[in-house]
Amino acid sequence: MAVVLSASTASAARVEGFFDRMEAEADRYVLVLQDGGRYYVAPKFYANHKKVIGPGAIKQGEKVTFDADETRYLTKIYVEKVARTSGRTLRPGVFDRYDSKLKLIWLTDGSNYAVRQDPPLERKKLATLLTFQRGQRIQLMIQDDKVVDLAKGPKRGEEEDETVRKILNASRPGDAPVQLKLRNDPSFKNFKIIAIRATEIVVSPQLPNAKEYKGRVTMRRDRLAEIVNPAADERIEEDGGEEGGEKKKDPFEAADAQVGDMIGVGFVTGQLIQLNEETYTLRSWRNGRWEALPQPQPRKSAKGVRHVKLVNQQQTRLEQGELELSVERSLKLQRGGLVFDVTLVHTSKDLILVDLQLRFHLSTNPCMEAKQKPDRTVSRTLTVPMFAGQRETLHHEISDEAYKDGRVEVVLFPRNQVSISSKQARKHLVQAIANNESVEALGGVYQAAAVNGDPDICRFMTARALDV
Repeated sequence: MAVVLSASTASAARVEGFFDRMEAEADRYVLVLQDGGRYYVAPKFYANHKKVIGPGAIKQGEKVTFDADETRYLTKIYVEKVARTSGRTLRPGVFDRYDSKLKLIWLTDGSNYAVRQDPPLERKKLATLLTFQRGQRIQLMIQDDKVVDLAKGPKRGEEEDETVRKILNASRPGDAPVQLKLRNDPSFKNFKIIAIRATEIVVSPQLPNAKEYKGRVTMRRDRLAEIVNPAADERIEEDGGEEGGEKKKDPFEAADAQVGDMIGVGFVTGQLIQLNEETYTLRSWRNGRWEALPQPQPRKSAKGVRHVKLVNQQQTRLEQGELELSVERSLKLQRGGLVFDVTLVHTSKDLILVDLQLRFHLSTNPCMEAKQKPDRTVSRTLTVPMFAGQRETLHHEISDEAYKDGRVEVVLFPRNQVSISSKQARKHLVQAIANNESVEALGGVYQAAAVNGDPDICRFMTARALDV
């Protein structure tokens, strides 16, 4: 139930947030939200509503909704008392219909959800609701069995990672530290959660070499590759799952993890070396190398077990630049063998890299060291000519489950490095101009063609540009 208190006002804007603190000034009070927002409380309003916003009446992290006039003074306030384990759950589904009389949203699977009325849903969200078409994919944010946020989508291929959704459903504003990793960004960064919405989250970054969090950043949920939130893991374990499913006491069983898998436990990521009824051993992969083998840890102490991608980056010097190689590898034996996702980009504007060979060195033992002799090597050739700034990706799967780890090497000979101004570069320029459909990608190719200066290529380039 929400407590509703009001004061007379001509017009007001509705604000939702999570309470942080109250501050006293000479002639007024200030209500401060966890996202940094500051709103003013007149002494008379404060005196009339002490039971709701006075000392001890409202706790940090509790949701608060209020109306504020154009000078940011409160005119009405709602305080929603939320249990520790009661949060917002994202519910993807397919829209069927909206019953405007009963205020119910029906999905095609027969389920229905009531739209929150106290306080009412934002006007722009109601406007979005009225545009939904039957059969359209939608997302509903549910809290206490009420729809508190909604959005269209997601489009096919842009779905949120299921594990990310599960952890976000159990996360709360104020959780910190929370580690986030974005797609196409191999590094984890620490944040404090400010707000969780249907399609995005708002976070505050942790300052370098400090415990403080400052500023706010909005991130699309579908761009999150991985999230580590120990507080959410504890809630999931206590509640028996994000949606009230059967409680799985053992996190390794819940994650379907087995020896050899590349997993994360809490903030540590690496490869599972040993697992029995009492203990587990996880060898940590950090900063592109294996750390020393640790002592076995109590199995019951493990939190946040999930499958991860281990990242390695390396650079190779080129003429006036370098070739950057980023490798993400993963292994979930229940699903299959090793999986590699390779990204390459170089910075030498004077070179085209052609026919690059990638060698996948494989080991039947886990935790392969950098100089360890491989048990098998598999090669792949990148047939696309690479110009400066052009990012190329390659996905490679090892079907043989006997191999537990591997590393990737780029073989770079002089024949793979073609000067842009040379005659040999012409066929690669023609290939790139003919095959590229992206205007953005063609921009870099056209710059290279201009340096080459061949008149036939320039004419072909002009004709191709008119077709794009």
